[in-house]
Amino acid sequence: AKVDLFGSSAVDLYLPSSDIDLVIHNINFSKKMMYTLAKRLKDLHLITSSQVIPSAKIPLIKCISRHHSNMRIDITFSHFTGVRAIPQVLSYLTTYPSLSPLVFFLKLYLAQRGLNEPFTGGMSSFAILLLFVSFFQQYKNYRKGDQRTPNINTIKFGTLLFHFFDLYGRKFNFITTGISTTSGGCYFPKPHQKLGPRHIKQPELPYLVDPLDESNNVTRSTSQIHLIRSEFADSYDRILDGIDVYGQDPTVEEVRDLVWRELLLLPPPEKNETPQRYMLLSDKLASNSEGGKGKGKGKEGKGGEKKESRKRRERGEGERELEERPKKKKK
Repeated sequence: AKVDLFGSSAVDLYLPSSDIDLVIHNINFSKKMMYTLAKRLKDLHLITSSQVIPSAKIPLIKCISRHHSNMRIDITFSHFTGVRAIPQVLSYLTTYPSLSPLVFFLKLYLAQRGLNEPFTGGMSSFAILLLFVSFFQQYKNYRKGDQRTPNINTIKFGTLLFHFFDLYGRKFNFITTGISTTSGGCYFPKPHQKLGPRHIKQPELPYLVDPLDESNNVTRSTSQIHLIRSEFADSYDRILDGIDVYGQDPTVEEVRDLVWRELLLLPPPEKNETPQRYMLLSDKLASNSEGGKGKGKGKEGKGGEKKESRKRRERGEGERELEERPKKKKK
């Protein structure tokens, strides 16, 4: 038998709370073997508990490690797609330097809202990555009419995140349109005759093509897409609120406060109490977002402006670019 690591841990996109994904090859797979392996791991005091799920589309054993702070481990069998995806993901990460911190951010963002697990209708890490890749591929089309659209790798994280929330939270039609990232990426009419009963019952279910298997819809289990879209749209508004409060030139502390309190629903991290990967995310987003200069304290007492900016979607505002919005003088 051979054991391989795959998933977010294999490409350095894991959260501190992420599972470790393992696949066992060259083994005589059976339901009995799964229970035998789970029992053996527990007898060896390697895990504290296990859950065998032989009926899943990809049968797996979910374990809790006895070591490494009760780390969760998912074990699958002869699942080659996950291992084959690693070179493709690494290629995307090389092509788009902004991809890694933005995927890391959105994984934490969805986890905070309970929308990151496919088996409960959330969005998988691979689907998150492919959504961002498609967004990068189609960015010039999304920005059509703007002759100043720069190279995607020169745009600040804050601007990209703002436009990502705008596209997938407010504009993209998931009912009629599918997404592919192969051969430079494209949008296409969803093949409704091939989608099955789940799409008939829930037509807004996304159709995101697996670049390694075009017959596989990576988001086939994302039944909570209506909640995910609602959160994206709300976060778009929250960013506009932040611009109203902080102006066009916020400090690093103000950006960090907006990212963590308003978008991640967490207090800004403290270096002595926060996993290193969270601090890395915090520093990258804060220093690379719009503004992010100098130090200072956030503004307070502008609730009226926030309430007013919540109505932008109904008024059709918010389409202007961040860089076109007037700067506000700091007090």
